[in-house]
Amino acid sequence: MKNLFSMRLRVAVGVVAISAALTGCATAVPESTTSVEVHGSRAVLYESIDSVVADSAVVVTAKVTSQSQPKDGIAGSPGTISALAVIEAGTSDLVKPGGEVFVFQYGSETVSAMAPLLKVGETYLLFLSSTALPDARSNDFFVTGNSAGIYQLTSDGYKRLGTDPDKLPELITQSEVAALLAVK
Repeated sequence: MKNLFSMRLRVAVGVVAISAALTGCATAVPESTTSVEVHGSRAVLYESIDSVVADSAVVVTAKVTSQSQPKDGIAGSPGTISALAVIEAGTSDLVKPGGEVFVFQYGSETVSAMAPLLKVGETYLLFLSSTALPDARSNDFFVTGNSAGIYQLTSDGYKRLGTDPDKLPELITQSEVAALLAVK
């Protein structure tokens, strides 16, 4: 009986010693944070604008009319949903000129984004892919290639906003846009 008590005492002392040692390794977690970042990676880097078109469900020119940040995020991550009025659309039956699309992007005004966020009042050439999210509508999209599919209207044409190492044109002219829309 004495040996059993002695062995239980040694085990208890050992557990207490290990617990004390591990407690010293713990770090305090701050109660609030001031910045959040969303990180991710892409499976594809594009070699041409034709490859972006091929991976897209639709190609549109559209103007951002409003934005919102869903309370629960997008698929659990902080995000922004932009509503856009479609100006021009490709041949897809999903979107028509005069219609509306909703573009889902990870990140927000307060959360570092993985790609340039669309801005209210700005016009874009967008290459879009269906979200495939549960309860998604037919006009809910992600940008193809995250940043690869975002071009913003400037006085010279549509300027590429993405900085990833895709081999894409930095500028797409209006006549080139017409050719792209005829394909998709």
